[in-house]
Amino acid sequence: MKAFFIHVKTLDALHISTALELRAEVAGTSILNLFSHDRTLNLCARAMGLHAPLM
Repeated sequence: MKAFFIHVKTLDALHISTALELRAEVAGTSILNLFSHDRTLNLCARAMGLHAPLM
């Protein structure tokens, strides 16, 4: 797995890693959205190609 583009906390990194693995397993069948109130987590998720809102 490649490094994250934005520095995130440990648990946030686990959430993003899990979302990326889930996306890889269901590729082409659905869109995976990640929702969080943490702007840094959302920014990192977007940088990694996930759908996340920018609040």
